[in-house]
Amino acid sequence: MEENNVNIVQNNNNPVEVVSPVEPVNMTNPKNKKGLLIGLGIAIVALVALVVCYFLLFKGNGSPKVIYSNIIDRIASEAKNSIKSAEMFVEKPSSVDFDIKLNFNSTSSDYKAITDLINKMNIKMNTELDYKNKLANVNYDIKYNNKELLKALVVLNNQDMYIKSDDLYSKALKQSSEELKMIWEVYNLDDYEVLIDEISKTIKNNLQDKYFTVSNDGALKKVTLTMDGQNKIEFESNILDDLSKNEKVLTTVGKLTNKTVEEVKNDILESKNSLTVEEYNLVVNVWTKGSKDVEKISIKESETEIVLEKNNDKYDINVNMNGEFVTIGTLTMNNNTFAINIDYNGLKLGYSITRNGKNESGSIDMDFMGVKLNMKMEGNDQKGEATMSLVTNEVSGNIKMSYTMKPISGVSTKEFADYVDVDKIDDNTSLEIMQNLSKKEGFVSLYQDINKLSPYANSFTY
Repeated sequence: MEENNVNIVQNNNNPVEVVSPVEPVNMTNPKNKKGLLIGLGIAIVALVALVVCYFLLFKGNGSPKVIYSNIIDRIASEAKNSIKSAEMFVEKPSSVDFDIKLNFNSTSSDYKAITDLINKMNIKMNTELDYKNKLANVNYDIKYNNKELLKALVVLNNQDMYIKSDDLYSKALKQSSEELKMIWEVYNLDDYEVLIDEISKTIKNNLQDKYFTVSNDGALKKVTLTMDGQNKIEFESNILDDLSKNEKVLTTVGKLTNKTVEEVKNDILESKNSLTVEEYNLVVNVWTKGSKDVEKISIKESETEIVLEKNNDKYDINVNMNGEFVTIGTLTMNNNTFAINIDYNGLKLGYSITRNGKNESGSIDMDFMGVKLNMKMEGNDQKGEATMSLVTNEVSGNIKMSYTMKPISGVSTKEFADYVDVDKIDDNTSLEIMQNLSKKEGFVSLYQDINKLSPYANSFTY
């Protein structure tokens, strides 16, 4: 192996300094109870707006109340399907291998050296996860220019995190915090499914026929939902009252928020008692041809009005701007695909997702002010790939991440009796870390390439 030409010295002022043969230039280195009410208000508005989903996906028959009940069931089903997608990572212990590769280029000499440096980086990860027992092992293998830069093991055990790498330090580095517990608390998926079922049932039970009217508009049937300030407060109050009496909701929310059942109940009732009638006007109109084909949908809330109008197999999205409707994009929905594309005033945005059994694929596109961004994802519960591409006037390229996944019997985390708390790292520890890194061929190669980027980056202090 060729001799490393990076030396570690410690000067009299104590910082650890990496010195290269080039002339050095040193560089310094409540939550509150209103949340429940706000969330409920947002859910109600979203629920009303999502009448679009029902008519475009199902195009069914029935009374307005039945139609909206079906909408709620569909939304709840989609929410639980999303949870089931996450369950492949959290329901049983699993092992996931990640491979991350970067490929960028530039026509500008100012960026060429940087993109060349980025392209030399390769990151591999293996993650063993056991969410129910709050355990994880993450093995990192980072190479630069096909040379070893860093290998490290990160162990998560509830609120404790250990980083062990002989490339860094002879002892493990430990970090403990209450915030680390949140990694595991987010994934109480069974509890979220209970809440979805109970809240959706409560909303359906409080739908009233007086919110809806049905009329004929020429050859079209018109179904109208009207929600004014009085209807809105009545609807919200009844839902909150029912939730305050629902033992499943009280118990589950208590588990998720570390509160007693009585505390959760008081929070809900306090939210109910704080409701006041405010000026509000929401009107949703749906025009159908015969009993199935949706020709047009309008959603108007106060001064905002959006109209979806059928155009072959898509719907044009029209927005009322200063009294005139402007087409800003298109919407496509069927049993397998949802896609929305916006093209307005120089901004282009696109989002699509397709589900086919266990396989899913999706994409996000943006084109604005000379910057084009595209993200594509496809995969299932065993393998998949995600690619992010970027194009600007001077730089283009992509980041590609692939994964393979398999179930395992469990996760055995290593316990480290000999460790240093991250908050107590001293100069000697920092010096040893930098000395160890300087022995890695990948680090030396990376450091030399950084030096070539600019005459101001010939050395740095740690």
